[in-house]
Amino acid sequence: MDGEQMISRWGAGWQVAQTITATTVLSLTTTLPTTGLEPGFHRIIMQFNDGTDWSSPLTQVFKRSSSNITGYRYWLNNDPSTTTTVALTPNACN
Repeated sequence: MDGEQMISRWGAGWQVAQTITATTVLSLTTTLPTTGLEPGFHRIIMQFNDGTDWSSPLTQVFKRSSSNITGYRYWLNNDPSTTTTVALTPNACN
């Protein structure tokens, strides 16, 4: 299985291809290249390949502020009762 990620400004972008071990369930931990990414709204687009076809692109808009990210949250299937919130310790990474 191959994975592909792209972070994009409205009109310009970087693409990162990453080889991963074939699996039916993927827990992806990766560093995304954000050096030079200005504060504002951006998109992250991800696709996966099963050896035959690429998945539909998964696109998410995010806002990069001038501050460090201190947490994130997610939920499944449009159901806020499944919300998980994770606090992060800020660091100097971009």
